[in-house]
Amino acid sequence: MRRGRQSGLLGARAVVALFVVLGFTGLRIAARNVDPFNRTGAATLTALLLGQAFINIGYVIGLLPVTGITLPLISAGGNSVEVTMLAFGLLANFARHEPAALAALRDKPGLARGSSDPPPHPHPHHRPVAAPHPGPPPRVEVRRCPRPRPRGNAPAIRTQVPARVWATR
Repeated sequence: MRRGRQSGLLGARAVVALFVVLGFTGLRIAARNVDPFNRTGAATLTALLLGQAFINIGYVIGLLPVTGITLPLISAGGNSVEVTMLAFGLLANFARHEPAALAALRDKPGLARGSSDPPPHPHPHHRPVAAPHPGPPPRVEVRRCPRPRPRGNAPAIRTQVPARVWATR
């Protein structure tokens, strides 16, 4: 909470307000998801980040014993920053899988991952030049496999002979 000391009461309130917004957003993501894994993951990550902030703020103001837990996104810490960024990435992914977000991504071509629809062109005269046609498609030739001949005194068995397809140029 060092930044709160430097910024005074207004800075400390702003930091606490941002953590309240983080908690509200994370729980909203958890409530809107229909997949149980995404719902549980969003709620757990939100509780992890808010619990870490609560412990840090508690020992900075003297209510809890000093533990050394960093304040997410504020305190300097190597592994803590990596874990916090991983948690935010997972929360963003869980938010992307909400039903309303999926519907919005389906309505806008080019935003969904793996979409083959190109984005709309800004001006009708600024269309990209089409690539040259690669030529005629290869000629396909269908041949019948020869029928197996019976050996020795074995009776001839009538079977359907599969067709094989060879592509020739």
